[in-house]
Amino acid sequence: MYQFKMNSKDLAEAMKKASIALPVSKGKGENECIRLVINKKSKDAEDYRAVILAFNGKVQTIGALNIEEVITETDIPEINVNGRQLLASANAFAAMNAAIELKIDSEAVVTGAGSRVALKLGKSVMALKASETVMQEVEISGEEFTQFMNFGISCFGTEKGMHGIHCVAVRIDASANRIFAVSTNGYRCAYAETTNIKMYSLKKPQNSQEDEDTSAGAPAITAIVEGKILKSAIQNFLGKKKVYLGIDDKMLRIRSGTDVVMILQQEVDYPLEPMLKLIEGNKSLGRWKAPYIKVLQSLSVCEIAMDSMWLEICKEDDNHILFRGKDGVTKTSIFCAMEGEIQRVVLDESHLKNALSVFSKEQDIIVESVGERRPFVIRQKEDDPNMILVFPIADDEEEE
Repeated sequence: MYQFKMNSKDLAEAMKKASIALPVSKGKGENECIRLVINKKSKDAEDYRAVILAFNGKVQTIGALNIEEVITETDIPEINVNGRQLLASANAFAAMNAAIELKIDSEAVVTGAGSRVALKLGKSVMALKASETVMQEVEISGEEFTQFMNFGISCFGTEKGMHGIHCVAVRIDASANRIFAVSTNGYRCAYAETTNIKMYSLKKPQNSQEDEDTSAGAPAITAIVEGKILKSAIQNFLGKKKVYLGIDDKMLRIRSGTDVVMILQQEVDYPLEPMLKLIEGNKSLGRWKAPYIKVLQSLSVCEIAMDSMWLEICKEDDNHILFRGKDGVTKTSIFCAMEGEIQRVVLDESHLKNALSVFSKEQDIIVESVGERRPFVIRQKEDDPNMILVFPIADDEEEE
């Protein structure tokens, strides 16, 4: 028997982080369990903590929270309890701001604020094992990590397709001391890059006798993971001072403090190399620059009477860019700075608006022309490697 107390809000926060990895059973819920392990913070410490592990076959989370007044009559190395029931209970007790007690015997019982909830116990939870291959890891500030990831994964597709565009690519290039992320849904493509990182030596297999730092000469290593899962995982690390991002042939791992997320790689035919060739092959022929809010206002005007998402963008004169709907009547123009060749482009207005959503509203938008029937490039700083490409559509294409 185990019995201990904890803060309900701490449990709710821990379970919120674990929720991205909660398993879903097709049966009666016996396998919808997470693992609770009770241990001391350190060997000689008097304080205890509860370590929470959840794994759903695609992603695993590990987190911890402080517990108090631990009473144990038997040595129970781990507790396997229904994760969704514990999440719901944690949220309910946190809403009452109640201190809670968890007692585990033949069942798990949560009590607090005059309420009592019995939770199902279940089978032992499967967990990811460490890969036998090496892992390359980088250290990055929490703020930089969030900005980098949110930008780089912003264009993944919502539906699974034969090219795996519901996934995103993250690559650690040790030789160039950089990491980058690429995502695309077939209509737009995001590329984010940062060198504001600290590259760590490759972690050696347990039986390795090598001592030297091999990271500098290591080949680039790439993770292909589901975009939806990675997007949720990023939320677990908001506000962290430092984050560690690692990749091996099995997973992408993110960790900070006691929080760890491991996302399994997907075996899909992801179009990373074609996307990189497209990104690297873009040579600017001209550009126009305008305040973010003015561009957004122009799109809002065009949306009022648009029967389709067909949108034409072209040069009106030496100081104005024209936005025009398919009917030719709905149009607006904005004053902007221009240089070089400004090419006419027809695109899906909704994808342009979604592309703009990840940029800062306080800075100008720079739109570059790179060639006829080629995507145009959106940045916020000249020569900034972070960009979004928006692909053109046929002039006669209408919304389905």
